[in-house]
Amino acid sequence: MVVEDFFDRRLLLVTGKGGVGKSTTCAALALVAARLNKKVLLVEINSSGRLWQYFNIVPQNDQAVQLQQNIFALNLDPHQVLQKYIIDHTRLKILAHKMVNSPIYHYFVAAMPGIKEIMALGKLMVLETDGQYDIIIADIPATGHGLALLKVPWVVLNTVEKGPVNFQTRRVYNLLRDSSRTLLNIVTSAEEMAIKETLEIYHNVNKGLDITLGYVFINGLYPPLPTYRTLEIYQDIKRSMPDNHYYLGYTDFLLQRRRMHEDYLEEFRKEISCHNIVEIPFIFSSDFNLAVLEEISKHIEEKLCS
Repeated sequence: MVVEDFFDRRLLLVTGKGGVGKSTTCAALALVAARLNKKVLLVEINSSGRLWQYFNIVPQNDQAVQLQQNIFALNLDPHQVLQKYIIDHTRLKILAHKMVNSPIYHYFVAAMPGIKEIMALGKLMVLETDGQYDIIIADIPATGHGLALLKVPWVVLNTVEKGPVNFQTRRVYNLLRDSSRTLLNIVTSAEEMAIKETLEIYHNVNKGLDITLGYVFINGLYPPLPTYRTLEIYQDIKRSMPDNHYYLGYTDFLLQRRRMHEDYLEEFRKEISCHNIVEIPFIFSSDFNLAVLEEISKHIEEKLCS
């Protein structure tokens, strides 16, 4: 898959374990797409607005805000999406507002598993269908909740056989399973729990989740191990310096971390040997800012084009 094919998809879903750089990867992908002259919408679902911080923009509730040229962002709250849907589809607006603010409504929503999730996915479908943006990059919830979110359409279709709920859910289901429009991407790090959760997603998709996988992005990799000769030279240097020297400790730490990464990467590649993997280096910076994000995005672009 070349970069143009990847960004020709209308909806890129991004999931992964919390804390592995999922939001960072979404923002970096948006920068790549914008450089390809795509009008991009970044969507966070029920999130604290991490994406917005990279661009020093204050998030707005359920309103798309421009972050920079060709990049917009939307913080999607499933509760608000459901409430807006009810109000928009009820003739008596006063009655609709009273209903969504009543305790009975909240009990009803809590008793209807999947209703908020299907509304959030429905909103993504509407955004994809209306064509205002060339591409939508959605930062969906972390592994467990993300998988549950993607399974909701299948569950609803097997529960509700007719009516408007079935009709709208089928449209969402068709969008998710259409590989020409939608790809699911996974973000991970070369750490034990992150790799395990990534393999869980991968195997769930292969067992019938019925959504096409795009790329697996592996974040925060330490620099590659040096050659054998370089390591020999380093060992000679170590013998001539005090054991507790700061730089020796730092170098040993880097080598140990990279060896650990190599072990997990080897295990990971055995499980998904035929899949698209993008390795992203750890960026050594005292301040994570837009310049660092640009650096990550250019690395991703280079890997996608290679």
